[in-house]
Amino acid sequence: MGKNCTVMTFAGPGALLVGTGRVRANVPQPPSGCCRTAVEVELDGVADSRDVKGFHQLFILGNQGRTLRAWGQLAGIKVASIG
Repeated sequence: MGKNCTVMTFAGPGALLVGTGRVRANVPQPPSGCCRTAVEVELDGVADSRDVKGFHQLFILGNQGRTLRAWGQLAGIKVASIG
């Protein structure tokens, strides 16, 4: 816990939302279902992470926000901040 992470989600054709922060907890899930990736993340610049809407975000260990923004610029993909 406390490790840096990057959160990414698709925002439509040619667009991504990217945020960085820290892993705070692994949320236990019942063995009969639910998402297998359930983590509590404190996002930089977001007062309440419950305000970040959407499902099926991608979580990457480490702060990769700058790298993803640079890749988006090279690939012609709009990258906006998640928060």
